[in-house]
Amino acid sequence: MTHVSNVQSFEKLLGICTGYGGSYNPGKQNLRVEILSDLLKQAQDKLLQVSIAKSNHEQAQNEREIAFTEMRALTSRIMAELRSSGALPQTIADASVMARRIRGYSKADKAGITAEKGKASEPETASRKRNSADFANSAAYLEKLLQTLGNEPRYQPMNPELQLETLQAMLTRLRSLNAAVVNAYAAWSNARHERTTFLYLGPECLHNTAMAMKHQVQATFGFNSEAHALVRKVHFTKLIK
Repeated sequence: MTHVSNVQSFEKLLGICTGYGGSYNPGKQNLRVEILSDLLKQAQDKLLQVSIAKSNHEQAQNEREIAFTEMRALTSRIMAELRSSGALPQTIADASVMARRIRGYSKADKAGITAEKGKASEPETASRKRNSADFANSAAYLEKLLQTLGNEPRYQPMNPELQLETLQAMLTRLRSLNAAVVNAYAAWSNARHERTTFLYLGPECLHNTAMAMKHQVQATFGFNSEAHALVRKVHFTKLIK
């Protein structure tokens, strides 16, 4: 929230300088009230863009989390269908490895998770802590599982949700959702960089302009003036050095 506080302080400082009327009449163009008003609007827009990009990233994460959670829950039904089909034990064993990896735990973990009530959903609850690479790995394991199912002629489910065509469409969607999170994060990162640059970097950034405004007030009214005492109470934090 320090960025927001700095922009609010700048708005307060601008209000003070505007209140001086014609007495505040700097020679430097970028310290004039009309230019400062535009600078304030741009700063507020930068903050808004960061907020929007962050919300978009969170929404993309939520949609991905829901979809992957549904997919992980579906793997147990896929395995049940495969076992009921009369598939070879070796095929079932191969598919089980992929199913466990999709759900985020090994065979040894499974014993510990199912031993205690309520632990069965642990891989799903932990999904928020996974990064995009983990989700990409889950999608890759699903692809391998579907390859195994496709090579098993006995796997012929009547339920549309378990049919290969439906599962292939799910795989495509999962990869699309993961890519959306990656892109949303990049947009958020770029928005933060633009905000930081605008507020703190460069000779005429918002922070440096605010300091120049204070110096201009001191030059105009004097160090011991009430006007200068007022602007000295407006504080800024420079996060970038």
